[in-house]
Amino acid sequence: MKIDSILILAAGIGSRLKPRTTTLPKCLLPLNDTNLLLNLIEQANFFIPGVNIYINISYLGEKIIEEVLRIPVHLRPRLIWEMEPFGPAFSVTNFSQKNCGNTLVIHGDTYFSDQAFGNFTDKFSKLNSEASILLCHQKRFNQSRSIVYEDNGLIKSISEIEPNQLAGGYDYQDNIVWSSSGIILVRENSLRQFVPEYRVGISPSLVNYIAKNHVLIMERCIGERISVDDENSYQSAINLQQINEKLFNRTLAH
Repeated sequence: MKIDSILILAAGIGSRLKPRTTTLPKCLLPLNDTNLLLNLIEQANFFIPGVNIYINISYLGEKIIEEVLRIPVHLRPRLIWEMEPFGPAFSVTNFSQKNCGNTLVIHGDTYFSDQAFGNFTDKFSKLNSEASILLCHQKRFNQSRSIVYEDNGLIKSISEIEPNQLAGGYDYQDNIVWSSSGIILVRENSLRQFVPEYRVGISPSLVNYIAKNHVLIMERCIGERISVDDENSYQSAINLQQINEKLFNRTLAH
């Protein structure tokens, strides 16, 4: 399946990482000699050469503009400015409805090792299916933020885990569940009739719409990935970036 465009979601405030994100958008948090956004851009350009990369920006968007302008023109992503953060579901739907082709959507606060990024893009490209694809990984229930329900590789639905569900009294706290990995390949025209709410995430509404009205395949994430949403996960991403074997030479590192 061809990936025509990549949309990196980078408009969020990152409130759980304040004060770090008071003057710096979360996607620009440093990772040793790079940052979250540059890591994703480098991986996209290497593993999907020639793909059109877009970044939606809002909060501290001028900082992201400054960063992107340092990138050589032939590798430079295009920016989509939102006067205020519309929410991931709206941003993805609006982009998908205005652009032709299949769109790989990546949360800009996600760190992937080269192995993980190369693995899922290779698998996506080899699939010959009229379907969208959600990248998933396994986690313990009490460490997950979502649960994916699938049947023979087809996703039936996804639900978010509320904070009160992580409290005591649940026998399945230590159970292993499938969870979203922050990547979805949206098949062309699959969101043509979808009407998103403002200020809501991709999960569960957008994912459940595709699963119900089209076909949504679950692909397993192989390799390391970290969603940087608090101080502990940020430090884990820094450590992982330092020890991970790089599969190609970097060009955008600071």
